[in-house]
Amino acid sequence: MITNIRQLLALTALAALAALTLVLLGACDRPAPAETTRASERLAVVCTIGMVTDIVRNVAGEHADVTGLLPAGIDPHLYSPTRSDVGRILDADVVFYNGLFLEGKMTETFERAQAAGKPVVAVTERIDPAYLLTDVEEEDASDPHVWM
Repeated sequence: MITNIRQLLALTALAALAALTLVLLGACDRPAPAETTRASERLAVVCTIGMVTDIVRNVAGEHADVTGLLPAGIDPHLYSPTRSDVGRILDADVVFYNGLFLEGKMTETFERAQAAGKPVVAVTERIDPAYLLTDVEEEDASDPHVWM
């Protein structure tokens, strides 16, 4: 059982790493890159909140151009994607988001991207529900703030 925030962050990072690894392995049929990856060969990755963006950016390194959509201080529960956000999501090679309905107003956009064949990954989807806290406002829902 998770007893502290470090364990929860490690699980979240592991989920993001596993998903990103699958995406990067899909690119393995390409010739090996030179010493540094050229911009045209890097994956276009879009993330929602800062915590997810930081994890993906650190895992992907030079292999991806990682864009975070929500600036610090923006409430992801209330955020509705702008037209340019929708464009970035639909143009991305892969999209990572928190999940557990944290980005509830972005659900339709994620579904559109999935329907277009884009990998869209909720980094919390592999966390065992036994480790999740109950949402204080909705007893039947899990608290999406897994980094806290």
